[in-house]
Amino acid sequence: LVVVTDADGAPLYLNRAAQEFYGLVDVEVTAAHLEERLPPWVMAKFQREVVGALVVDGIWTGELALLRHGIEIPVGVQCLAHRGANGEVSWLSMVARDISERKRFESRLQDQATHDELTGLPNRTLLVDRLRMALSRSRRTGAGVAVLFCDLDHFKVVNDSLGHPAGDRLLVDTASRLVEALRPGDTVARFGGDEFV
Repeated sequence: LVVVTDADGAPLYLNRAAQEFYGLVDVEVTAAHLEERLPPWVMAKFQREVVGALVVDGIWTGELALLRHGIEIPVGVQCLAHRGANGEVSWLSMVARDISERKRFESRLQDQATHDELTGLPNRTLLVDRLRMALSRSRRTGAGVAVLFCDLDHFKVVNDSLGHPAGDRLLVDTASRLVEALRPGDTVARFGGDEFV
């Protein structure tokens, strides 16, 4: 998406991709049209961070979001400030690219790095992080922390006699029962193998 505005944000040009993305094909586009397609947090970030960078450096690159049919679409953006003969910013150009697929991929990678694939529970890495946070909170507030480590006795017998699919079902059912037994905000994690915390 390519958008060009004057220094005050009034649109001068939108390429066809931007017009179609915003739903502004064959429309006289105004600054209000563009602003209503920006989430409030983007407007705040633009004022707080982007404008300053454009004035000082003439360029800003980062991630923002645009509203399309009321849904936030993450975009990678590069903004350039173009100066006139007097050195003042006379117009701005912005190129944005939809990065939804990349963000979904990053989210999946993050989830895989912190959750057990079979049960969906936090894994050892996320458990250690949550334990550190709980202990830190405990030191600040004086509240206690309880940790229960358990494993399934004779789990190997289940795998050897009934097969790994049955063992996997047992692990998933155990994880579900442990989650149901705790309060919201408590953590159940699969530590590894047949071990839960």
